[in-house]
Amino acid sequence: MDVNPLFLLEFVLFSGVALAWAGYEFWSARPTKDDAASPPADDTGHPEG
Repeated sequence: MDVNPLFLLEFVLFSGVALAWAGYEFWSARPTKDDAASPPADDTGHPEG
C-alpha cells in the first residue's frame, strides 16, 4: 500500500493550521488578569440603585 506523500503533507499542514486557529481563538477569548482582578461595577443602569 503506497501512501501519497502529497496527501500526508496536505493533511499535516491543514491540521496544523486548524490547531493554530483553535489555539488563537481559545487564548483570545480568555479574560485578562486585569479583568479578573477588578471588582464588578455597581452601575447596572437601573435608576433605583
